[in-house]
Amino acid sequence: MNKITIRKPSLDDLPSLIVLWHGQYKYHHDLDSTYYVSNSTKLDKKYEQYLSQAINKNDPYILVAVQENILVGFITYEKVDAGYFDTNIVEHGDVLELYLDPKYRKTGIGKKLMAEVEKFFKNEGINFMRLQCSTFNKNALGFYKDIGFTNRQSLLYKKI
Repeated sequence: MNKITIRKPSLDDLPSLIVLWHGQYKYHHDLDSTYYVSNSTKLDKKYEQYLSQAINKNDPYILVAVQENILVGFITYEKVDAGYFDTNIVEHGDVLELYLDPKYRKTGIGKKLMAEVEKFFKNEGINFMRLQCSTFNKNALGFYKDIGFTNRQSLLYKKI
C-alpha cells in the first residue's frame, strides 16, 4: 500500500469529499432505509453546507485520508460536554462519521484516522471517546471493538 496522509481538508477537496459522503450515505441507507431518508438534491445541499462548515469552522472537526492525491476516506468529530450531573463521563469526544472508500477498507487507514482523532482529544484533555454505530453495521461494530471501544448503552427504537 502506498503512503497515506491524514490531514485537514481544504475547500478544494469539497467535490471529492461529497463523492465520499454519497458513498457513506448510500451505505447507511442500504443498511437501514427505515432510519435514513433517500438521498435528494436538497440533502446534497445540506451535505455541502455541513462539510464546508467543517472545513472552514471546525464545526465539526474533519480529517481526510489521502493516497496519491486521492481522498480515500474521512472522519468527523467534536468535543462534547454532556452536562450530566450524575455520571463520571461528562466531557467526551464524539466520532460522528468515519468512512473509507470500499477499496481502501481493511488496510489500516481507518485505524490511522481514529488514532489522529484520539490524539486530538488527548491533547485537549478529553479522556473518553464516544460514537454511535448502527447495529446493522456488523463490520464497523467489529472494527470499533477491535480498537478498544466498549458498548456501554444501547439506543432502541420502536415503530408505533
